[in-house]
Amino acid sequence: FGSSEASFETPAPLPQSAQSQTARMALFKCFLAAGIAWSAAVLGEVEAGVSSSAAGEVAAAASAPPQEPAAAATAGVPAGPVALKHSAEAEEDAGSAAVVLGEAASLSEAAAEVREEAAAEAGGAGVVVEETAPAMAPGGPEAEASASATEPLPISASGIVAAASLGGAAAPVFSKDEALEFAYLARAAYCHQLSEAWDCGPCSRVPGVESVRVLNDFQRSVHAFVGRWRGRCVLSFRGTDYYNAWVQNLKSVAMRDMYGCSANGRTCRVGAGFLEAYWALAPGVKADLDSIGCGRSTPLYLTGHSLGGALASIAMMDLALNGYTVAKTYTFGQPRVGDATFATAFRQTLGGVPYFRVTQSGDPVPLLPPFDRFEHVGHEIYFQAGASFYRVCQGSEDPTCSLQQSNQLAWLILRVAISTSIHTSYLPPQSPL
Repeated sequence: FGSSEASFETPAPLPQSAQSQTARMALFKCFLAAGIAWSAAVLGEVEAGVSSSAAGEVAAAASAPPQEPAAAATAGVPAGPVALKHSAEAEEDAGSAAVVLGEAASLSEAAAEVREEAAAEAGGAGVVVEETAPAMAPGGPEAEASASATEPLPISASGIVAAASLGGAAAPVFSKDEALEFAYLARAAYCHQLSEAWDCGPCSRVPGVESVRVLNDFQRSVHAFVGRWRGRCVLSFRGTDYYNAWVQNLKSVAMRDMYGCSANGRTCRVGAGFLEAYWALAPGVKADLDSIGCGRSTPLYLTGHSLGGALASIAMMDLALNGYTVAKTYTFGQPRVGDATFATAFRQTLGGVPYFRVTQSGDPVPLLPPFDRFEHVGHEIYFQAGASFYRVCQGSEDPTCSLQQSNQLAWLILRVAISTSIHTSYLPPQSPL
């Protein structure tokens, strides 16, 4: 989910312009095909043949080793038993594929009912939020601790109403200025010429990043970098850029166990493509963190856009389970990653970590994969596209935030297939993503 065609910087062209154009067209056609397929599923217009196709994809994913050998060793799980376990689970996933497609048609209607109930309970009250925290002090992100109270603004003509605060325990304070810095860190991961010199286009917007190490898996088109920033460590994942990364996205409709992650006696399940992409980089991520002095006790910041946000979520859980100090995360336009068990385990393990999942109206990617098997994690911050105000959402699946667009999903997917700007124009007017 995502595109390298962000508004801030155009990646360096391939050696031959014809090859570059072919790659862009392949990405566009894949995006359009994926949009049509998912649109049909959500609207309940999928024919019976799709079920057998989905079942075949699940079986194919299950027959492959669930982790790269090095990653399996890192997780401490023997590869043989893992493969056997997934073979046994393939039949279950294949059988459920038809059920998933059959139930998809009810999502829009259910979401509409939830929204109506929420609106009735709220009584229409709310305020538009321009900023929920003061601009960061030169000292860096820790300035958020002195955040001032939110000032209400008039309700906008578009009718977008934002909740100013959350009930119950105090929630982490969102800072738009800090989010912008993290967005530039996420944008830097798209730079094809990124190096330790930290001299790519968006790099100038986040000065002081040192000891940069770039990680690439060209077979799966998965990329990331680690570095040191203001005495902390940072890990940023790139979103989808070429065809191979789209294969990972589409494979994530099927789910796979994430060993070491569990809740209430059940093993977490996450998108197969997402997990495979993360395991391809995980050993290198940990080795590079150690090589630049980012030990397990050093605060670690994570970020990513689109597919990169999904990988950041999985990385948070894996690194926390391996003793790393995950301190804060911002993601932008990320899809859902795992099932309800993953979401529960995530809250139990990382519930106290500030994790802001930034979304905006018109972007369909946060609505994918479908809500019936997948559940978001992180604290959603919902922007009106092209505007500076936002809603501080209630939890991870607030029916008054991005989830309210569920009944428009087919149209949103087709629109972004024509132009990806709505998915690559976060945080205007700078719009680093």
